[in-house]
Amino acid sequence: QYVAYDDNGKERKGVLEGDTPRQIRALLRERELHPIEVTEVEERERKRRKRFALRRGVSALDLALLTRQLATLTRAGLPLEEALQAVSEQTERPRLKSIMLGVRAKVLEGHTLAAGLDDFPQAFPKIYRATVAAGEQAGKLDAVLERLAEYTESRHGLRQKVSHALIYP
Repeated sequence: QYVAYDDNGKERKGVLEGDTPRQIRALLRERELHPIEVTEVEERERKRRKRFALRRGVSALDLALLTRQLATLTRAGLPLEEALQAVSEQTERPRLKSIMLGVRAKVLEGHTLAAGLDDFPQAFPKIYRATVAAGEQAGKLDAVLERLAEYTESRHGLRQKVSHALIYP
């Protein structure tokens, strides 16, 4: 994740993928931007976990959507790292994008998807991570992701019904 200024002095923020912060700075300079701050996603998330936050994790709807997208892409035969890249490009939320790129970086290092998800425990519930790990070990990741998407969507729907019932008795 970076913060940079262009030649007009306008601040630019975003997320780029690279091996090192040094490589990201070089990419920014090629784009005629002046980097001010470049931080790794994992490091930023670790700092975020230490701070007090009113809203933890990722919303159930966002989690359901990214799980559904990941399930569809893996079922279509796309390699996992490409599926993670596509999902990160599809999201409009910067935090979710940086989390997905962090997971992808871990997968590119040779770790499992479950290990990548373990780096972001506030975004992915323990049951979610355990289910993904079981799906990977069984060799049925696409089917497990599909079921997880259904579970997450139904969980979101149930929460909506409960909150509406509490608001409108």
